[in-house]
Amino acid sequence: TSQATGCLYCQAHMTNLSSLYQASDDKIRAVWSFETSALFSAAERAALRLAYHAALVPNEASAADFDELKRHFDDGQIVEIVATIALFGYLNRWNDTMATTLETKAIHVAGRAIGAVGWVPLCPSEVRYPPALRLGYRGGDWSLAFSIGGAAVYYPYNDSYCTARPFSNVVVNN
Repeated sequence: TSQATGCLYCQAHMTNLSSLYQASDDKIRAVWSFETSALFSAAERAALRLAYHAALVPNEASAADFDELKRHFDDGQIVEIVATIALFGYLNRWNDTMATTLETKAIHVAGRAIGAVGWVPLCPSEVRYPPALRLGYRGGDWSLAFSIGGAAVYYPYNDSYCTARPFSNVVVNN
């Protein structure tokens, strides 16, 4: 659910927890391709599919999702899977809304395991929500502004948070 909702805090912590439970960085990185990756079993695919569908708004969990779960899990296990999905749905909303500060350990593990697929920590003090997308002409160049942090891309900085670097508009201006 953390990836489907975009909660970077929860993505980092679930990456750290998965690593503690001995999931390889390759498997953690491949979670978005769980449907086709050989790193996931049929049972894991069924659980991840339900988690993804349940995280969407509106919820897209279906009878087919539960039929597939029943092939691999008993009723008690299915209740635990759904409870976990619901808990993380709550945590995703809470941590994003409260701009929860991300701890150093989670930043390092997530940077190592999922940084290559685009994860970067946002600095809570820099999170703001201007219009979703703006295109403008400023200082002799066309510029693009994204919904979080203005016209910047965030990169890890030291052992703490991240730093914003101006979005490169070289493609737009050439």
